[in-house]
Amino acid sequence: MGLEKEFKEILEELSVTEDAYAKIAFVGQPGAGKSSIINGLLCEKAAEVGQGTDITREAAEYTYSFNRLVDLPGYGTDMFRFEDWKEKFSPEQYDVFVFVFSGKLTEDDSRMLADLREYASCLGRPRPV
Repeated sequence: MGLEKEFKEILEELSVTEDAYAKIAFVGQPGAGKSSIINGLLCEKAAEVGQGTDITREAAEYTYSFNRLVDLPGYGTDMFRFEDWKEKFSPEQYDVFVFVFSGKLTEDDSRMLADLREYASCLGRPRPV
């Protein structure tokens, strides 16, 4: 089964009823493919994509069944230094994270995963793996 099909099945399981609403954030470095994945899930070119960095400059929300898919800008650039990104986009407001990577993990990726692990632990939520 392809990744896109598998992910769609997971989203459908989350969307069994309107009460199962989830806010799903797509997170990662710029240019990793977050917007492209959202476009593939929606079967339309809703999210702007491009070859450069910082194409996505604001959080953009899209409806998928009863869920909200949130395309977040990449972190670790001149425009969005890691600490500034965390403050502006408040990752703790999301229910689910989809990390999109292209190539090797960076120090900022490791910091993001560690911060989310600590946050989840404080709330008694399952730890990210």
